[in-house]
Amino acid sequence: MRPDKPVPAFKRVIGLPGETIEIRDNRVLIDGSEIPLRVLSRDNFSWVPESHKMGSAVYDEDGHWVAFTPGARQYRNLSAINLKGDEYFLLGDNRDNSLDCRT
Repeated sequence: MRPDKPVPAFKRVIGLPGETIEIRDNRVLIDGSEIPLRVLSRDNFSWVPESHKMGSAVYDEDGHWVAFTPGARQYRNLSAINLKGDEYFLLGDNRDNSLDCRT
């Protein structure tokens, strides 16, 4: 749960203790290896309400749907972070509009 809102905020565990996480042009790298993205048709996601502010493009990222706007400045890049032995990196799948470990 987010401390400022009493509703669940679902995030995906991207990084495990000891791993290095980096984001380059919205592409996630774990220990230097990029998680593959496959473009999905945005038309198949017309059921998502406009209030969710979903990105303009949707992808399959290792079996998970993720959305972001290519070229958007917000959250596009994240310098490499080395996770300590008790740290995890959580990332939202709606990458343009997610309060997660990037903030």
